[in-house]
This record gives sequence, structure tokens and C-alpha cells, in this order.
Amino acid sequence: MDYFLIWLSVSYSVILYSPLIAAQQFEYRSHICTNDSTYTANSSYPSNLNATLSSLYENASRSDDFGSISVGQNSDRVSALFLCRGDNSSESCRGCIKTAREEIKIRCSNYKEAIIWYDRCMLRYSNRSIFSLRDEWPRAWLGNKNDIGNDIDQNQFNSNLVGLMFQLISRASICLSGRVSEIPSYCSGKLGCNVLTPSCSMRFETYPFYTAPPPPASSPSPTTPPPTSLNPSGERKASSRTILYISVPTSAFVVLFFSICYYCYVHKKAKKENSAMKGGNGIENMERNLSNI
Repeated sequence: MDYFLIWLSVSYSVILYSPLIAAQQFEYRSHICTNDSTYTANSSYPSNLNATLSSLYENASRSDDFGSISVGQNSDRVSALFLCRGDNSSESCRGCIKTAREEIKIRCSNYKEAIIWYDRCMLRYSNRSIFSLRDEWPRAWLGNKNDIGNDIDQNQFNSNLVGLMFQLISRASICLSGRVSEIPSYCSGKLGCNVLTPSCSMRFETYPFYTAPPPPASSPSPTTPPPTSLNPSGERKASSRTILYISVPTSAFVVLFFSICYYCYVHKKAKKENSAMKGGNGIENMERNLSNI
């Protein structure tokens, strides 16, 4: 159906995104206080947790989408990370992480491991290593409160949805493909759905809930060389560099030509003088011989 669109978003922790939208109010989605391990107030874990969450917020101030940090040693070590949605601005990401770090301590007080999702970010901490791992648990499913209804073709809806999802699978690979396979079980018959896990999240709606990226900047037009000026007769004037290239060899040729001419002139004159001197001596000898006769 031409009038029908499905709007889709995906966040994946190994993909870097460009910030696109301004900060706005953050919609809480879900949270899970994982494992049964808790900490006591007199241990080092709560202070390490506070330091970790504060550092995450500072990282969000310098980054646009993803950050991670660990604080402490051994059993009191806290590892934490955040992931902001791809169309967030820096301000939006920072504000969402600030809200999440405050809320997760309230909702999961004394837990050593927890995760919280907002519409625009996810924050997670644990007493174990959670970096460079593909975690698909715990997860949450949030279906749109509205069903598809009779005014929309269910088959057309599913066809459009499958096409969009498999386009994303090629980009987000294993984590997202697992979330797509769960749509029939947890999102069937819903106009929208949000599937949340620590490593990736997927959402589709029938309305635009994200801001489209700006159009790519146009490449600068190639610079053209300055036009060659014309003299009054309409002929192109040669540049000063061209004139220099022409005048230097021409001047050298003129100097060489006159030097050769001067050499020939001097040499020829010297020969004439020598010939005259030889001729004068011959006349004197002839006169001497005649007088002797």
C-alpha cells in the first residue's frame, strides 16, 4: 500500500553513528537488575560504581554514541558501558546517560549488575567483564499498544516489515537477525514493537520516531584557471613566466652571435695586417736587388 510506511531504527554497539538531532525528553523503556549478586554499603563496590557512572557521563560529554570504562580491582571491579541511538546529538546522548545513571541506581539499588534502556540510550554495568562480547540476554520486548486493525492489510504490512528487517540484518548481522526472528513471537499483530538487548536494539513503528540524516554535502566545484587576458588587438597576452622563458635563450643567442662576429672581425683584421707587413718586406727586397743590379 503506497500510503503505508514502517519507520525503523537499530542501534548496535560496534557501529559508530553520526549525531543528527537536538536534545529532548528521554522516554524510559525498560530495565533489568540481572543476577542475584548484591553489594553491601560498606564495601568498595558502591564507591567504584559511582565513580564508573560518573566517568561514563564524562565520556558521553566527549563522545556521541558509545563509551566504556572499568574501575576497581578483583571482586569490587565495576565495568560499565553506554550506547546512544544513532540519530542522537551530543547533547541528547549526554542528557540521556545522565538520566539513566541516576535512574539505574534507584531501580537496581544494591545490585552488582543491571541494565536500563531509554528511547535514546542504553546504560549497563556489571561486576564481570562485559566488553567485546555479544550479549543477547537479558532482553525486553515492548509492543506498541495499538494493534494493526482491519483497515491495514496484514500481509502487506508483514511484507514491508520483512523487507526492512532484512536490509538491517545485512548491516547489523547476528544480533539483529536474532531480534527479527523474535518478531512473530513477541510483536505479532502490533503496529509497533521495540526489542532490547545489551548489544543491539530494534524498533519499528508506523510513524517517524527518528530524524532522518541530512543530505550529503555537495563536493566543491573544481577551480578553473584564471582566463588569459587579451591585448587590444584580441591576441592573448603571454604570461610573464612565458616571456622570461623566451627572452633568456634569445638574449643568450644574440650575445653569442655578436661574440662570434666580433671574433671573426678581429681575426680577419689581424690577417690583413700580417699580409701587409709581409708585402712591405717583399717590395723593400725587390728595390734592394734592383739597386744592386
